[in-house]
Amino acid sequence: MKEYDARHNVRRSLISAAVLIACWYLMEIIHECGHVLGAHGQVDGVSIPLVGISSTSYSSGNPAIPALASGPLFGALVPLVLLLLPRSTWWGRYAWFFCGFCLIANGVYLAAGVTMSAGDTADLIARGVPIAALVATGTILTIAGFTVWHYNGRWAGLA
Repeated sequence: MKEYDARHNVRRSLISAAVLIACWYLMEIIHECGHVLGAHGQVDGVSIPLVGISSTSYSSGNPAIPALASGPLFGALVPLVLLLLPRSTWWGRYAWFFCGFCLIANGVYLAAGVTMSAGDTADLIARGVPIAALVATGTILTIAGFTVWHYNGRWAGLA
């Protein structure tokens, strides 16, 4: 029986790691799509490296606030559409998990980003966006993500 439990735990761990990696890259793609849409065609390129953080380079070199803010906000709010999917299916539960993941990742990025000297948050601060607004928005998104996870887990019998 213990051999079965060990194999089951290894399998579960590998599936969990694969889901988290897929969530990370899909979240980065959606985040960068937000930057591209917010820049209205003023984009030179998008980089989504295998290891590291994704980035968008702007042709003007000095992106406007909407272009910068649209990445985290688009990346957090677009996955909310997934909450329309039923949780009664395995893919619905994964969709709800992904929605919470995106809310948390983009929320923490905004809230904790005020301590970094690079990234969207640093650029927004440099253009006059109040730190309190970034921290408040990031905190709200993070709480919303954990709330989605909580209700998804309760429904699935995990909480």
